[in-house]
Amino acid sequence: MSQIPPLLYEETPTRVFSQSVIRFATLYVPSNCKNIYTSDSAWGQFKKISELSNSAIDDIFYESNISISSINGVIVINGISDEEPVEIFDTFGKTIYAGNASSIPNLHNGIYIIRIGTYLKKIIL
Repeated sequence: MSQIPPLLYEETPTRVFSQSVIRFATLYVPSNCKNIYTSDSAWGQFKKISELSNSAIDDIFYESNISISSINGVIVINGISDEEPVEIFDTFGKTIYAGNASSIPNLHNGIYIIRIGTYLKKIIL
């Protein structure tokens, strides 16, 4: 997504977008770029302009006795039974791990989503 508003090939956005799109659609722009898009003669005609966060994945919190930490590149999970299924996904949704361990080694640096039943947590290694 460009921090500089792309040029529209038509003179006005109404030739590219219908009036209903300009009035009712939300234009999502990069973080800290709303003022740039709002002041642009074409893109600024959108009635709803919202900034995206820097991470597409917001923190997810649930009240639980489960605690997850990272120690020297190993994900350590406390507060679960030995039979509790653990799933770890990368940011593309690919399953990186599925099993019952409370200690998962050998993960590369990156952002992971951990699911234990209905409990979800984002962790950065």
